[in-house]
Amino acid sequence: MNILDASGHTSSLIERINGFLKMFLNNRRAFRNRATAQAYPNLFVLWHNMRVYQRGKRAGKSPYQWAGIDPGTADWLSLLGFPATD
Repeated sequence: MNILDASGHTSSLIERINGFLKMFLNNRRAFRNRATAQAYPNLFVLWHNMRVYQRGKRAGKSPYQWAGIDPGTADWLSLLGFPATD
C-alpha cells in the first residue's frame, strides 16, 4: 500500500499524451515514410522533456533538469537548429 501511495498519479498526463498521439495516428498517412512518421513522436518527447513545469512540486525545472541532463540550452527549437527565441 505504501508503494501505491508513493507513486505518482498520472492519469491526467496520460490522457494529454494520448490526445496528442491520437492526432498523430489519425494523420499518419500524411507522412512519407516510417522515418518521417517517427520524427513526430521524437519531437513530442523532446518538447515534453525540455518544457519547464509551471506549478507543483517540480515547478521551475524541466524533466531533463530533474534527471540531471544538461542539453546546453533551455530552448528546444534551438537544439533543432532554429534561431533562438527571445
